[in-house]
Amino acid sequence: MLKNPWSHVRWRGNYSELDALHWTEELKKALNYDPESAASFDNGVFWIDYDSLFKFFEVVYLIMLAPHFNLHYLYSFWRAGQGPIKYM
Repeated sequence: MLKNPWSHVRWRGNYSELDALHWTEELKKALNYDPESAASFDNGVFWIDYDSLFKFFEVVYLIMLAPHFNLHYLYSFWRAGQGPIKYM
């Protein structure tokens, strides 16, 4: 799940509200996702798969707000098509 703070261009690829191939009923239920609601209300939040993320996005800012993370802000970026550096 990503948030585009500008929300003036909608994601139309894998896991968008138009994608009938990847969304299963089980996955929609697990993620509390309603494609009709997503199509009618654009708040900039959308789902995307990792391959598309690495291919189409050059910069991503990660913000971790979950209480079990010690870091509350983390910045990272990678070149489109490269993906993040593996630390293993």
